[in-house]
Amino acid sequence: MANVDQIRAILAAELRRKLSDTPKKPFMRFANYEFEWELKRAGDSVTVPISPKITLTDVSASNDGDIRATSIADISASDRNVGYSTLTVNKLHQYREKFSDLEEIQTLYSIRGERLNDLLNGMDTAVESSIISMLDAWFDSYGSGSNIISESTLTVANVAEKIMALRTKLSEHEVPMENRILVVSPAVSAIIAQAGIVAGTEVAADSAVEWWLGKFAGFSIFESNLILKGDLYAFRAKAYNYVRQLFKAKVVEAEAGMYYNLLGQIAHGGKVFDQNAEQLWKMEVSGLNPTPTETPTETPTETPTPTN
Repeated sequence: MANVDQIRAILAAELRRKLSDTPKKPFMRFANYEFEWELKRAGDSVTVPISPKITLTDVSASNDGDIRATSIADISASDRNVGYSTLTVNKLHQYREKFSDLEEIQTLYSIRGERLNDLLNGMDTAVESSIISMLDAWFDSYGSGSNIISESTLTVANVAEKIMALRTKLSEHEVPMENRILVVSPAVSAIIAQAGIVAGTEVAADSAVEWWLGKFAGFSIFESNLILKGDLYAFRAKAYNYVRQLFKAKVVEAEAGMYYNLLGQIAHGGKVFDQNAEQLWKMEVSGLNPTPTETPTETPTETPTPTN
């Protein structure tokens, strides 16, 4: 039995190891985990100072345009107005499964078993969905939705134009071209595929991520089946922070019955800090039309050949 009972010792460690692996789902993949190991428990918080963007003042006209005189004069100091923002671990997802004996757990949850992968995927899905919800709430609240572009219809004919509009927004706010990400719903992904705008060249680092589509307009484009509407999320990698903590994973014998419980919990939370606000944009589309509108052509009517 000692050989079978090793699942108790290695399950939590294996889950913790896999949790630290590079995530495969797109929103998890491109989050900033800078504070992950500073926050140890659900409810923990970290406060981050927020400094304003640096803007240089044009003083060319000072001293009647005498650049030399102005260059050696004292420079007026800018007020930094440092603020603060808080990231809190405020989400908790849990799971319980009952087994008749340890041997059954060992069979299903062997370290290379599919059941272990199912548990990991369940945890990843919970975190990925929470990141999307966190971003949606931030988009709605920040600047009264100022980082949201609303469109009535997305079609094969105009999808390239709409993606370029997101690219323009990032460029107007001086977001670097490197590591720009676009995550879309399956319905939008279908329109992109039909439009044929995505380059076929794959980048090795991105090809390991689930639902990698390709590159267009400076974006690496991914599909997420957790986006249920016709939304497009454009951002620079690590523009939002997230924290995942494996809170508990263990096998315990039931006190009131002849069975074992496999228990799992994961605590997590995220935040878009104010200094990164210009790096995230969202396009909300009311309607999707995957096929371009075509003018129907009339089929010529043939005159029947008379028979004798």
